[in-house]
Amino acid sequence: MRLVAYVRLVYHTSETDCITVYAKCNRFLPSCEKLQDELEWIGYSTEPLFFGLESITAKCVFEGNGTEEGVQSAEQLLQNNRHLLEDQIQEARIEGVDVYTSDAFSVCKKLFYAQENDPLARISLKEKIISEENFHAIQDQGYVTMECLKYNDRIQEIIKEATSSLAGRDDHDVTSSIKGTCPGDYKWFFPGPATYRSDLILWINRDSERIISGPFSFLLDFFDALGHELSSRIKLRGERELQFSCFKGGGQSSGYLKHTDALPDDGSDETSVQRRVTAILYCNADWKPAHEGELKIWKREFHGAGFELVAPSQGKLVIFLSGCVHHQVMPTKEDRFAATCWYR
Repeated sequence: MRLVAYVRLVYHTSETDCITVYAKCNRFLPSCEKLQDELEWIGYSTEPLFFGLESITAKCVFEGNGTEEGVQSAEQLLQNNRHLLEDQIQEARIEGVDVYTSDAFSVCKKLFYAQENDPLARISLKEKIISEENFHAIQDQGYVTMECLKYNDRIQEIIKEATSSLAGRDDHDVTSSIKGTCPGDYKWFFPGPATYRSDLILWINRDSERIISGPFSFLLDFFDALGHELSSRIKLRGERELQFSCFKGGGQSSGYLKHTDALPDDGSDETSVQRRVTAILYCNADWKPAHEGELKIWKREFHGAGFELVAPSQGKLVIFLSGCVHHQVMPTKEDRFAATCWYR
């Protein structure tokens, strides 16, 4: 059976860092009779301690006959490779061994084609939105952020339209769990529950004459083109959902709690209705750090865990695998607009 061992190492930050320590772990040799040749390091997380000390917990996967025997094998592995850690490690021990099950990212990563599925899908576009580096980032860490500043004029028109539409709405209590709509030409909804999220949303589709004849039509064209590019590398069924959202400022927003947009999906089930890729285009001019409202993205343990805060500034595009990237919308002090597209 596949087992995972948790190796805890303590070091002083003035002498080394987590990346260097983890790299040394990757040089460990399975020099023990009970430990078979297959040895895979699948990530790490860090924790600050005190007086400049920091700990790293690295995860190692190997074959074994059970967790009890696995602990012995892991301890021998650490002992036989202790010399690779030199004198920079203050403490080294095995925290425990569990039966290994595939993590959500490993499942979602199977959505990528082994090679580009349709090279013409991207060549046919006038301008590529996603670079090779962007695709590699999604495949390596589950998400990528990029700038689409060349669309700022179109985004500015959307901001003006959305602001004007919401200006005439009634003052609904967004802390209420009751769903409602706002008056006007656009049908804004409170999706709720308010204990979990506090945004107003507007569905964007070609069934609405008001949508296709106004500034929001740009979002339909933009996310269609983006989906065309994504499908050249990722298994998609050609279905999507597109919405425009507003988290109100002025103390009305509690954000959106930590979540994923779907269950892990590897693309093997053709009947699956799970979302596979999420893309968010932010539409907020002159966004400042004091406005807050960041998108908080939790990183994979392979990259040291922790999180990244992404400012929702105008033209910022975030793309991530829907079934494995945990994220949260932080409360905002100013009205915060975003267009989100889910590809299936």
